[in-house]
Amino acid sequence: MNKPRTAFRPARGAAMVELAIILPVLLAIFFGLADIGRALLLEHSLLRHTEAAARYLGRAYQGLATDCSENAAWAAASTTATNLAVYGNEAGTGTPLFSGLSAEDVDIAVANAATPGGGTACVVRVTAAVPYPGLFGATIPLIGIDQPTLRAQSEERYVGE
Repeated sequence: MNKPRTAFRPARGAAMVELAIILPVLLAIFFGLADIGRALLLEHSLLRHTEAAARYLGRAYQGLATDCSENAAWAAASTTATNLAVYGNEAGTGTPLFSGLSAEDVDIAVANAATPGGGTACVVRVTAAVPYPGLFGATIPLIGIDQPTLRAQSEERYVGE
């Protein structure tokens, strides 16, 4: 008995060739999404710690005068706030929250800001920036784009309890 002929021939190994073509693209997409998700998580964490530092400075007891000039207590409060942003604790102990983050990466500024009632108020601004420690190192492979810098900024009105 003769076997009936089919219109196509069995393609042996075609699935393996298709996998070899598609797998690098799928892996690049997967690792790219993982890296973006990690960057967003780290940026959110950096933002939370700069908010904690700004909140701490906004309540620094007798840290600022009514004209927003710094008093004697401001230096100690600024150091503590920087420790909160870098280490996550007031003492400044342990390892930094991010690879490459140091006290020099945190900037603290005080300025007068207009209030809705027509007056002015002291506003404390804490800014932090750190190079993103990506999964692929200093540059993104194949396209040569430098890794981004994660930045966070938080403002808090000074009330000085």
